[in-house]
Amino acid sequence: MLLLPKKEVIEGTLRVNVSYPEVIIRELVANALVHQDFYLENGRVLIEIFSDRIEISNPGQPLLSDYNKLIDTVSSRNELIADSLKIMRICEKRGSGIDRVFDHIRLKKMPAPKMFGDENVFKVTVYGYKKIEDYTKSEKREVCFNHCLVKFFVDKEPMTNSSLSERLNISKGNTSITSRIIKDAVDVGLIKQFDPENTSRKTKKYVPYWIK
Repeated sequence: MLLLPKKEVIEGTLRVNVSYPEVIIRELVANALVHQDFYLENGRVLIEIFSDRIEISNPGQPLLSDYNKLIDTVSSRNELIADSLKIMRICEKRGSGIDRVFDHIRLKKMPAPKMFGDENVFKVTVYGYKKIEDYTKSEKREVCFNHCLVKFFVDKEPMTNSSLSERLNISKGNTSITSRIIKDAVDVGLIKQFDPENTSRKTKKYVPYWIK
């Protein structure tokens, strides 16, 4: 944690500490340890620190092929390591790590994390805080989807225009920006309307694309 970049930004009239929360690093490192594939030669858990992001990777592809569904999933490649981390109180309970990471990223209003994997490695990249006006179009779409995941699996409720506006620090007078972000996420198939028959823009709710 001492090696991680730290900075403060001004939000309105307040000075806000936007350093990486320890819980995010702890859960992702624990996840990498639990899911590493010891059968791969020269494989090791790797933590890379950059000025704008942190990359945590482990040897071996994830057990679940659709990375979007890793939230709220209970699986591990090394059961003994998983049980040991729980006994040592490094992890709370099985299957809750990614949920907790996504929730704290939301609380800190950080960009959505990115996940990459192939047959040899799985990598999670966590980005430092930045304002919504500095997001690219794809980053806006990704943070919308990430927020939808957290609302459904952590808060146990669908995402709304107002909840995403709060997540992105978008004022009530600029909710049309939020509507455009949501429409883009719907158009590419990341989220869908919870009740397709609801035509009211203000009361529409959204869930991840695979939820029935």
